[in-house]
Amino acid sequence: MIDRSEWIEKRKQISSRDLKNEQIARRILPFLKASSCIGYFYPVRQEADIFSLRDPDWTFVLPRVLDKTKMAFYDSTILKPGGFGIPEPVSDEEIVPDVLVIPLLVFCDGYRIGYGGGYYDRYLEKHPECLRIGIAFDEQEGQFEPESWDQRLDWIITPTRTLHYDRNGQ
Repeated sequence: MIDRSEWIEKRKQISSRDLKNEQIARRILPFLKASSCIGYFYPVRQEADIFSLRDPDWTFVLPRVLDKTKMAFYDSTILKPGGFGIPEPVSDEEIVPDVLVIPLLVFCDGYRIGYGGGYYDRYLEKHPECLRIGIAFDEQEGQFEPESWDQRLDWIITPTRTLHYDRNGQ
């Protein structure tokens, strides 16, 4: 079992963060340029951060937690303080992105572990049409067995690698 607090501490110790974020941004840019609507997240707790890539010509949507089990994505033009102290959209018009950039705490073979709420796994199960891209630092790769409800990502992008995975586990 993964000790999330240990991985949070490990992520805090990652050096050269600005350079590594730039390297991730360069690697993910072709995916974003090909998208009409990009689902992103507001980076917290030293997560990989490509927020500066936001282009006024792109449609960026951010998640809002709706209840203890559900989140949805909305236009990110106007934000307000939300649950967990994370800024979230004010808009009430739900938008399903065609590309979803996903945070993670640790990754292994296309699977991710986040903070334990299961919001992304449930969202991805409901929206298989979204291209799923996790972003992380190389130091966040670990070993774990995915749970039955874990959703595999299509891509994980780190500063040094662009990793592709088959959702069916092949």
